Amino acid sequence: MCARAGSGRTTVAHYATGWRHVEEVKILCRSERGRFGRRIAALTALACLVSGNSAFAASIAVDIGHYLAKPGVISARGVPEFEYNRTLAIEIAQALEQARHRARLIGEDGMANDLGRRAPRANGMDLLISVHHDSVQPRFISTWEFEGMEHKYSDRFSGFSLFVSRANPQVERSLHCASAIGAALRRAGFTPSRYHADPVLGENRPFADEENGVHYFDNLAVLRTASVPALLFEAGVIVHRDEELRMRDPAVRARIASGILEAVASCIGNSPEKSAMQSMNAKDAKDAKEEEMGMMEAPRWCSITANARATATRRA
Repeated sequence: MCARAGSGRTTVAHYATGWRHVEEVKILCRSERGRFGRRIAALTALACLVSGNSAFAASIAVDIGHYLAKPGVISARGVPEFEYNRTLAIEIAQALEQARHRARLIGEDGMANDLGRRAPRANGMDLLISVHHDSVQPRFISTWEFEGMEHKYSDRFSGFSLFVSRANPQVERSLHCASAIGAALRRAGFTPSRYHADPVLGENRPFADEENGVHYFDNLAVLRTASVPALLFEAGVIVHRDEELRMRDPAVRARIASGILEAVASCIGNSPEKSAMQSMNAKDAKDAKEEEMGMMEAPRWCSITANARATATRRA
């Protein structure tokens, strides 16, 4: 690839991590003398994009909502929300890694009581997802007996919800990914909750994308303090007795993780940077196809990308 001024080399892995250096590669490749390096760079990007040979990998931070000292809502059967959050977040991270994405868990030990330190741990990632489970306003709570003990519950509301903050510096991309997750979950048979948008019943959180269950919640600390696109995901209402059982079902959690995995490919794989790369490469790829050596090199470079180990520089 083209040398990156002042910082060593531009690795092929940059193409595989959210296309973050597209414009930099574009400018440098076009400014250098000779056409060989530019052709190889263009063909490499195009071939890796088309081949699907593990050329695209996202980096996702998965934040586990709450912590042991303050574990969140208590479910209809007496289980702290943190336990549900941790179980689902770990399974989401595992699904991402199995698909050859990079996942970073935040708060898995239950000791992350300083909320201000959570978002910085997502720096450099493509997306931050904070995993939670939902409750309802106290006036809708009733009591019942389960296994000889009295517990609080409400069967009035159910469904998932997603939240983004307009205070996040990348709110557009946050909303893009939240909508993608909501759409994927709907296709998987899940239903978004309308509860949080209701000015009387819920919290009067306005819809950002009503169809896919996405709300604005500007003051959520983990979202507004993040430097990367960020969203909060309420997987289900665990004070709802039937929904709690669904959240306990490994098959249901697998469908949720699968929906998020599908959405990651959609919202990050079709990011503005990647779209710009595809557009920029139209002419360069045409030139590159004329270069027989470049065409022979591209599959090997895609293989190198999948391993994310090698770097290459254009010979002057």
